[in-house]
Amino acid sequence: QIYRTHPRLRSEWGYSAQNYLAMSTRVRAPDASAVQDVDHLLDLPCVVPGEEISVEPGYVRGHGTLVEDGRLIATVAGLVERVNKLVAVRPLQSRYVPEVGDVVVGRVSEIMQKMWRVDINARQEASLMLSAVNLPGGVQRRRTYEDELNMSSFFAENDLISAEVQEIRQDGTVALHTRSLKYGLLAEGEFLAVTPALIKRSPKHFHTLPCGVCAILGTNGYIHLGEPGSDSEHNDHEDQATTGEVNSVSPEFRNRLCRVRNSILVLNTMFISIHALTIMDVYNASERLSLSESAMLDWGVASQLSETARSRRDLHI
Repeated sequence: QIYRTHPRLRSEWGYSAQNYLAMSTRVRAPDASAVQDVDHLLDLPCVVPGEEISVEPGYVRGHGTLVEDGRLIATVAGLVERVNKLVAVRPLQSRYVPEVGDVVVGRVSEIMQKMWRVDINARQEASLMLSAVNLPGGVQRRRTYEDELNMSSFFAENDLISAEVQEIRQDGTVALHTRSLKYGLLAEGEFLAVTPALIKRSPKHFHTLPCGVCAILGTNGYIHLGEPGSDSEHNDHEDQATTGEVNSVSPEFRNRLCRVRNSILVLNTMFISIHALTIMDVYNASERLSLSESAMLDWGVASQLSETARSRRDLHI
């Protein structure tokens, strides 16, 4: 269903695409001084449902648009994307759309026959076949009936894992694999979910930040933060799944991890791309301002913390 915005109501209520973008990204200014914090959103080619999109002759209609009376109308609220003659609207709030090769962080939701169901923040859960995981010790052999009985020793329900999208089938289901040693069980750390559009696809999604925190930035908007040596990139899969031991973490590292977590939440609130550089920009800014970890989430300082990270928008990083 298409919801159109009447021009008269738009002028009376002050309802515009920029206002809608600010609200959709949770950028709400409590006072007059904070209104300038959303100025970096005003230049974005954003539209609301029912708004006409200016096009040139010979254009090709893409997703999120509708042709009516010779005009191209937006059917969703989002950013206008133009690729050659193709004009489409990318929604601001949407589910993750997987692509082959994506690095994702997921949570095991169910153990089935010879497969696991994994929540990856997509329209439907992904599947991880028993034949697509590494056996203990990296042994290369056919999976047996005993392996199927011991599936819970690999991944149990509610376990966090890192994986890669192997295949997208014709019915839309997603197949994952963890054959590489850098993928597998995420035993300890902090999990948080952000807007998937803020995490761009890049050759590297496993980062060891200068502050000593390991971050896995899943393309699906799920992020895992942990201590060096606690993720599957550094440990054998079997050790994490069977020992059940929890390593002691120093209070200093807990504070650093909490500061990284809040830095990511600031970027998500300000709708700024999340990667290693922007995370450290906010992290370093919070230390320069001598802010505590909890004070980083106050609206009054969010704009100051993200000032350097926002400038990287022009560098296309």
